[in-house]
Amino acid sequence: NQLRDETLDEAERQLTNDERHRILKRKTAETRAQSHTRSLSLGEGPLKGKGVDPRNWGDAGISESEMDFDAQYQALKEWADACDWSKRDQEN
Repeated sequence: NQLRDETLDEAERQLTNDERHRILKRKTAETRAQSHTRSLSLGEGPLKGKGVDPRNWGDAGISESEMDFDAQYQALKEWADACDWSKRDQEN
């Protein structure tokens, strides 16, 4: 629908570089998680010893901003709201 496309185009134009970067990182993480889930459902798994040791999260390379629970909660809420909005728009 043309109105939806114009609205999304305008919203994308108003994004800051930081917002674009966060969205890209989130989408990349989502794609990796989906890929991982698919490979596990096919009986495949990660190679032994190749992943991050969950006992040593200090070496995971997670930035302070990514460990900010309030920021993560807000980002996930915004993502869920956007998905809900998108689904409602598709139904109409």
